[in-house]
Amino acid sequence: MIVLRSPKGWTGPKVVDGLPVEDSFRSHQLPLTEVRSNPAHLALLDAWMREYRPAELFTPDGALDPRIAAFAPLGERRMSANPNANGGLLREDLPEIRDWTWTPHPG
Repeated sequence: MIVLRSPKGWTGPKVVDGLPVEDSFRSHQLPLTEVRSNPAHLALLDAWMREYRPAELFTPDGALDPRIAAFAPLGERRMSANPNANGGLLREDLPEIRDWTWTPHPG
C-alpha cells in the first residue's frame, strides 16, 4: 500500500486574490469564481489546466491519444467486467424474510 499525504488543493492555484488556497479552507471551495469576468482568474485557470499537459493526452482534434487509450484494459480486465465490481454477477437470492425468526435482545 502507498499512502500519499498531501496538502488540500495542492494541484490548484496556491494563492488567489492574495489569499492562500492550498491547505486552507478555500481549497474545499471553488478557488476561481470569476473566470468569466476577471482576466486574472482566467489566466490562473488556464495555467492550472495547462499543468496537466493536455497536448500529451489528446490529439489536435481533441480525441484521446491512441497511445494513452491503449493503457485501458480490454474485455474481462475492465473494472465493469470484474464480478467484484459488478454486483449483478455475484448476486445471490436472500432468504425469505418471513421465514426468519426474531428473538428480542435479552437486555
